[in-house]
Amino acid sequence: MIGHRGGARGSGAGAGGAGGPGAKRLKITLRKARPALPADYLESSWNALETAVRAIQEQRAVEQSREELYHMVEGLCMHKQAAALCTRLEGVLEKHIEASLRRLVGQTPDHAAFLELVTDMWQNYCQQMHSIRSIFLYLDRSYVIAEASLRSIWDIGLRMFRKYLEAAPEVESKVIRGFLDLIARERAGEAVNQSTGTCVVRMLVALDLYESKFEPKLLEETREFYRAESSSMLEQSPVADYLQHVNRRLQEEKQRVARYLDPQTRIPLVRACEKELISEHVSVLLEKGFDTLVREKRAEDLGRMFALLKRVDALSQMRAALSAHVKRRGAQIVQTDESKDKEMVPTLLQLMEDLMELQRTAMQGNEDFDRTIRDAFEAFLNSRGNRPAELIAKYIDRQLRSGVKGAGGEDAVETLLEKVVVLFRFLSAKDTFEAFYKKDLAKRLLLGRSASTDLERSMITKLKTECGSRFTNRLEGMFKDMDISKETMTQFAKDPLYQERGFDTEIHVNVLSTSNWPAYPVMKNLKLPERMSACESAFEKFYKSKFKEGRRLTWQHSLGHCILRADLPGGRKELEVSFYQAIVLLLYNELPAGGQEFTASVLRERTGLEEGELNRTLLSLGSPQARLLLREPKASVRDPIKPTDRFVMNSAFRSDRFRIKINSIQIKETTSENRETHERVQQDRQYQIDAAIVRIMKARKALGHQELLEEIFKQLRFPATAQLIKQRIASLIDREYLERSAPPPNGAYKYMA
Repeated sequence: MIGHRGGARGSGAGAGGAGGPGAKRLKITLRKARPALPADYLESSWNALETAVRAIQEQRAVEQSREELYHMVEGLCMHKQAAALCTRLEGVLEKHIEASLRRLVGQTPDHAAFLELVTDMWQNYCQQMHSIRSIFLYLDRSYVIAEASLRSIWDIGLRMFRKYLEAAPEVESKVIRGFLDLIARERAGEAVNQSTGTCVVRMLVALDLYESKFEPKLLEETREFYRAESSSMLEQSPVADYLQHVNRRLQEEKQRVARYLDPQTRIPLVRACEKELISEHVSVLLEKGFDTLVREKRAEDLGRMFALLKRVDALSQMRAALSAHVKRRGAQIVQTDESKDKEMVPTLLQLMEDLMELQRTAMQGNEDFDRTIRDAFEAFLNSRGNRPAELIAKYIDRQLRSGVKGAGGEDAVETLLEKVVVLFRFLSAKDTFEAFYKKDLAKRLLLGRSASTDLERSMITKLKTECGSRFTNRLEGMFKDMDISKETMTQFAKDPLYQERGFDTEIHVNVLSTSNWPAYPVMKNLKLPERMSACESAFEKFYKSKFKEGRRLTWQHSLGHCILRADLPGGRKELEVSFYQAIVLLLYNELPAGGQEFTASVLRERTGLEEGELNRTLLSLGSPQARLLLREPKASVRDPIKPTDRFVMNSAFRSDRFRIKINSIQIKETTSENRETHERVQQDRQYQIDAAIVRIMKARKALGHQELLEEIFKQLRFPATAQLIKQRIASLIDREYLERSAPPPNGAYKYMA
């Protein structure tokens, strides 16, 4: 050492004092010498490490502590022996893995037992690798992971395991086959060791064999299994049972994935099941069971079918089956014989209610199915021409006449009318409905047969909402006429002329606008009793005095009705009769003492009624329900009345009621009345077609035949045939509204101003 003990921070060279002005300063650096690595350090350390690794692999106790072994690995890595250490470790691992898998070759042919051997070996191997890696953790973190070309010790072990597993195809195939057999046994209902399945899946996933080698075989065997099972079960079981089975199978497969299969298998596995269990049998399911499920209203089973077909995007086929079913059932209801026509509308309403309930519940309120049901109703409801429109109008008439008398009162009728309006919405022949509804409404109002004015107005409002004000203008006008008539009769009752005359007959006149009401035939030669004639004359004078200009009264007696007070053998009664019935019965007051009868010819002469109307009136008075007049000689109601037939007042007539209704004849629709209503509809349609043609041609000036047809169909609100339109075009040509500019068959037309 240079310098003095306790001297200055530097030292000088040569003799003399310390730190003279000419002295040189020296800088001395001390270095610690690196300890030399013993020559046998790598070998001795590796021997200890190799002994520990083999003890772990052979499941023996390790002599040295894990800490000592870890520091050995650390020391080798610090002295740049990591590469050599890694190579030697790989060699030991490779020999052990090769030997372990070789021992599995030729083992038991029982796949279940073999699978247990493999899972035990894999679990031991994983535990061993975790222990080995904990010793070589420093090597793993400082060297292996730092080198991009190298893998971790765990990955090295997996790579070697896969290498020698693939080198032993018997072992690999038996593992996969054994696992597939385990799944097949579970599908067959056998209890299996699920922990074995979990272990095998983890092994295959870790070795990257699950997706490449196991999953394709699993999906293929799944398809084969369910293909055979579905075909067999569909032949032997009802569709409802099959649907339950499919639901259960799909749930089982999902649970199987959740318990031990890899999550990535869920989607392809479920799709394979859906394809074989559902997609391949959609047509069979619908053909074999759909009609039965709908007809029997089995909402739960239909809901199951809906959910399953939705999974495979087959709802369009289900909608097609529903459409065909509804059209088929609807056609059976609509195309029935006329004797069952009265039940058509209630049956259709029930069908609609049942189907819409299934749509709300089983089909989850799906709008496409709602549209399918409505389109099907529209198709079959218009397949019988104008008849359904007529029957719907008559059904509404019956409901509005019964009203509160039915079960549930007005609220029930209101609900029912809302349902009927849904049917009305499907009609294309709305003009036919309007004609019959208008005719029946007139009878209800004029004969006082409407159960509720509120219900009547509510129905008008519903029709107005559906078709607009143009559709209901005339119907609303009928109510206005009735209201005005009440006010007029109040004024008439206060009129001095009426009061001074002191009529013993009460009269009520309904003044109707011709444009709002149906046309009724006028009985020109009708001969009224004196009292009736006097009342009519008094009212006519009053009305003309009130409306001096622009008003003309025409008396329509066909829907008039009377209440007659009659002294009959059974006592005094009130008879509610039609106007024509009243005229006939009042004639019997004019018989001389002891007289009891008139012949048909005399009655016709005295009343002025046409033969058909008189015969209808006489038959109604002599019907089994009335029996006021007796026909002599006796004959059936169906036998025509002869001019010489005598009609005698029935002296034996008895009734417990004070007021007896005999005018049901006015409510019933006659064949001629029905025919005339249809003829008016056809006539109105011709006018509308003519107006549409003229309107279109006036705007377009010239148009081809086909183009004109297309435009007309767009504007018409009722069904029309091309033949009918062609006839109307010909009529307009004859009347010089149009002219042909090109010959048939293509044809073209010009508008003539």
